[in-house]
Amino acid sequence: MCRKLCLYQKLPIVGSILALFAISSTAWSTEFTIADGETETSAQTLATGETGTINSGGKLTTSSTAITATSTSNITVLNNGAITTSGAGVEYSGNSGTTNITNSGTITTSGSSSSQGIFSVDNTGTDNITNSGTITTSGTWSHGVQLYYNKATANITNSGTITTSGSNSEGIFFQNNSGTTTTTNSGTITTSGSSAFGIYLYNQASGGTSTITNSGTITTSGSGTDAIFSASNSGTENITNSGTITTSGSSGHGIFVSSNTGTITITNSSTITTNGSSSDGLYSYANSGTANITNSGTITTSETYSYGVSSNANSGTSTLTNSGTITTSGQYGHGIHSRSNSGTINLANSGTITTSGAFGYGMYSYNNSGTETFTNSGTITTSGSSGHGFS
Repeated sequence: MCRKLCLYQKLPIVGSILALFAISSTAWSTEFTIADGETETSAQTLATGETGTINSGGKLTTSSTAITATSTSNITVLNNGAITTSGAGVEYSGNSGTTNITNSGTITTSGSSSSQGIFSVDNTGTDNITNSGTITTSGTWSHGVQLYYNKATANITNSGTITTSGSNSEGIFFQNNSGTTTTTNSGTITTSGSSAFGIYLYNQASGGTSTITNSGTITTSGSGTDAIFSASNSGTENITNSGTITTSGSSGHGIFVSSNTGTITITNSSTITTNGSSSDGLYSYANSGTANITNSGTITTSETYSYGVSSNANSGTSTLTNSGTITTSGQYGHGIHSRSNSGTINLANSGTITTSGAFGYGMYSYNNSGTETFTNSGTITTSGSSGHGFS
């Protein structure tokens, strides 16, 4: 009797325990799906192996970082809806394994500072970031996509739109990474703040390989804002433009590489246009490694001291080759400009160089102390006062 009674008395307890486990399991799980027509206002956190999904028509609207993952492995974010936040859109740090972030919807951040669209920091696994949607930021230091202190492989693909309007807010920003990074842009990157580069690669460690390929459109309009900027890297870099690059601010270069110690290859087969003063099409400065710069496309500059292709203060070996078209119209707008280099400089033109501004030289060399070779088998035309073919 007692046993039977005790058994009956225990059944509710067992049921309560099972119910408790069911509730706890739901509470502990952080994987989420936001359905069409649903709006979620709570920030989301992902754990190891989990996926966060926002379906088309779904909205995640928060006052802090919308989606976070810390010290996890193998996470996935799929956004087909809308993320709106005053923090970062997606931020993950200290992760291993493979991280897949895919945005085909919209990510909009409105924070006044450091509100990135997608922010990856101190990860040791593989990063795959794909944007075919829209990423928009408006604060300072608010990059569209930022990778910081990562140590493995990162693949960033943009076929959508990335727009930033704050100062120091890059479209895509790599900083202090030591792995292999591959950036492919076939979409549109637009920045309008000062010192806000389209794509910025900084302090990539020795042994790392960085590849930047643009077949889309990169437009910058702020002062000191280059379309593609690479600085203080010691690995191998390959930068290729087959798309359209346009800058309009002063000191806004098309592609600018500075203070690198590794091997750099820059190839332009399409269009680079600069509209600000001191804004070169292709510019190599203070590099001590090997720089190979080739233009088979069209480079156009229109303001003072804006050169088509420029090599300045380099101590390594630089080869500047033009088989395309270089046109400058500003005062002191040289087609190919070489100055204060102490290494080996090879300048070759088999294409067309045209300058129309005063003191606009076709090929210019000044104060170089290394070995320099000029070769011209193409056409050089100058029409401005005191404009020379060679100087």
